[in-house]
Amino acid sequence: MKKISLILFLCIIAFSILRAEDKSVIRLIPVYEKTFQDTIVDVIFDTATVSIKEAKEMGWKDDAFNEEEKRIGKGEIFYTKVVILKKGKRKLLNFFNSKGRLKKSFKTGYYAELVISQNDKYIGITTPGENESKFQMVDIYGNIIWEITGLGTGPYTPSPDGRLTIGTPSIEMETVPIEIWNKNGLMKEIENPYGGWSGEFSNDGKYLAIAIRQSFLGKGLANGYLALFDSGMNKIWQKNDVEFVRSIEFSNTNKYIIAVCGSDTIHNLSIFTFEGEKVLEIPLPDPIGTLHYTFSADEKQVIMISDWGYVWYIDIPTKKVIWKFRKKKGGFETIQRTQNMGKILIGTYSNKIYLLDKNGKLILEKSLSQIKFHECSTVKIASRGNKFIMTEKGNRIKSFCIK
Repeated sequence: MKKISLILFLCIIAFSILRAEDKSVIRLIPVYEKTFQDTIVDVIFDTATVSIKEAKEMGWKDDAFNEEEKRIGKGEIFYTKVVILKKGKRKLLNFFNSKGRLKKSFKTGYYAELVISQNDKYIGITTPGENESKFQMVDIYGNIIWEITGLGTGPYTPSPDGRLTIGTPSIEMETVPIEIWNKNGLMKEIENPYGGWSGEFSNDGKYLAIAIRQSFLGKGLANGYLALFDSGMNKIWQKNDVEFVRSIEFSNTNKYIIAVCGSDTIHNLSIFTFEGEKVLEIPLPDPIGTLHYTFSADEKQVIMISDWGYVWYIDIPTKKVIWKFRKKKGGFETIQRTQNMGKILIGTYSNKIYLLDKNGKLILEKSLSQIKFHECSTVKIASRGNKFIMTEKGNRIKSFCIK
């Protein structure tokens, strides 16, 4: 009888512990806020380790730092490395150091369009003229690396190494050629008679993958090819059996190229090796919408999100989808992850953020007022996953600590 009572007592204790764990809540605590006088168009965030005294002078609250950081007197913060503001018919670029001090500032010409490179290292500025546009390649310190005139309306996208820019002469005509420019002029022109092209630089800027629609087959079907070019715009290989390709992206060290292949209604996620061999193909639902990817540090896993509310966690060596996550009203627009993939932060089209663990379990769903993910994907999560920073609509930046 005593044995049974002891077992019941232990069960009650265990159940109480589980109940207590169920009641544990992950909270978002506001730890930093900065307001600008003008509307934020885009921003580049970076991280720095500074003294907590300096951080508080910059406006960071005590809750932003853990006990270890408080003990040593230093902590990791975010800072706005570059802020692009709307200034009437122009854009204003402000460049800051890690202490939050303004180091350089300049205005663009009228109606300029700005595109930040995929690695946040360069900004491409396309400024229209009467008959032709001017392009400027600007680094994150505010230096104009090179500029050239004679381009189309663009806007043109800078490469991650600042050497090249890619775009089309007109945003109003789908079938105009694709242009690749460098500081010396037009480097390569690729015909695009059927429109609907995709292109992406590798993360080191040494390669460019371009997909071109070649013909229409009717009923939403199309033939197309996927080609890989080197830094001199010489074609390394071309695959003609991929139908229509979009959403191209390279893995971290160019081991893989990921793309969605198919038609307007049939989509397959395809992963190719750098040599062009297809190693994985996964059917995707329709509609699938716009896709964004992030690879793990070792490039063995990739997470894919869709603006139709899908998330896939894919293991490339085993060719398996490890887990899926779906929110019908998700509108997933931006994705960030910690270094070890332990936390995955997803921002939605409207005003929500979702925090998942590495197993796809939802650990936080939070509505935030006036976030700006659908206008520019400006969010960054700390390497340890304990805080993140984002822009609001209008002129404000906010950071939250995840407790």
